[in-house]
Amino acid sequence: MQRTRSQGGHFLSVVCPYSERQRDCSMTSWVLLGNLAGCKTGTYRTMTDVVTSDFVKRRSQGEIIMSPMNRTIDTSSCSNATGHWIRHSNVSCTSTGFKQEYKFDSGSFPFALVNGGVAPISYLITDQEVEQIAALVSTATWANRGKYTGSNLYETLAELKKTSQLWKNLGGRLLNVVRKPVSSIADEHLMFKFGLKPLLQDIQFLLDRTIDPLGRLRDRKFTRQQQRIEKNSSQTGLTCALSNHGTFTYSTQTKDELVVRGVSVDDFTGGPDIDSWGLSPKSLITLPWELTGYSFVADYFANIGDFLNAITPAIGYDFRGSALTVQRTTSTVSTANSFVTASPWSLVGGAPSGSLTRTIDSKVRTALRAPSIVLQYNPLFKGDELNFGRAATLFELCVQKLRR
Repeated sequence: MQRTRSQGGHFLSVVCPYSERQRDCSMTSWVLLGNLAGCKTGTYRTMTDVVTSDFVKRRSQGEIIMSPMNRTIDTSSCSNATGHWIRHSNVSCTSTGFKQEYKFDSGSFPFALVNGGVAPISYLITDQEVEQIAALVSTATWANRGKYTGSNLYETLAELKKTSQLWKNLGGRLLNVVRKPVSSIADEHLMFKFGLKPLLQDIQFLLDRTIDPLGRLRDRKFTRQQQRIEKNSSQTGLTCALSNHGTFTYSTQTKDELVVRGVSVDDFTGGPDIDSWGLSPKSLITLPWELTGYSFVADYFANIGDFLNAITPAIGYDFRGSALTVQRTTSTVSTANSFVTASPWSLVGGAPSGSLTRTIDSKVRTALRAPSIVLQYNPLFKGDELNFGRAATLFELCVQKLRR
């Protein structure tokens, strides 16, 4: 039996103290007018998950239990929140009334920015991007069930005749590199990348399997996939007003990180473990797509190959369970840079400063999504940097087409 439980928490009642004082010409000490909250600090936790009866006992007996879970940790803090002292320049001791002066002991920037609330936060990764990555990871995990990703000997054998052509007229091809360097280098690099290199990898793979033929043989198999993206942003010249006394200029630094992990658990019941030798039935069934011209280019931009593998049955595998974990950590730091008074106020002393930090760490665990065809995320980039290997391959293919 399963039951759902929820846990929650609240921000702590810790504040950045804020106070102001006023005096006239005859007063020798400050008069406290009051204290106001600068910002809320502390941690707010929430979690909802499913509790499984006899969990430890059932796990010890080999049962796979992956319960849904949703957890959020929201942390807010402020630091170095100094104060300042301002004076009303239109009132002097020779005139009637008060010499208006206000002294902020601390926390003037947090008060101006959030007025007793929690620190602000900005999200850089959109919900659509989260769903896209979740779909890519889920489909890739299903695709690799019953398929050893280190080698596909069916494809190697099918293209062996083409690979053997690499050794023909080697001298003439080397001469062409001197005569027509751009097009010839492109040809030779493509031959190496998609012909010779896979063949050498398969030879090394078979040697490893021969040395340790039972290295991967086990009854329970875990298939894992992961994808991570990160975005960073900085903003300067932002402003917020402190009553009618002046304006803060501040900047923000935001980091948004997403990690999506997929796992599938199966019991292998299909006899000889031929998939660890690169001869899985799934690889044979999906071989036509691998042999289709420029299929790898299509896979650069959409997960067509993964989808075809995902919907192909994993023969000899008894599915036991799956999980998709979406973890996201977002943090924004807001820092005061300067304070400019508004007329008729002037700054007497102090250098108002301070920073506010807000971090939200969320984690959601569900079952794997159903396989689907979606566009690859930033297909020509690795993180924030250009994927030079993939870009070079596309350039070389264009050179070949233009030459023909």
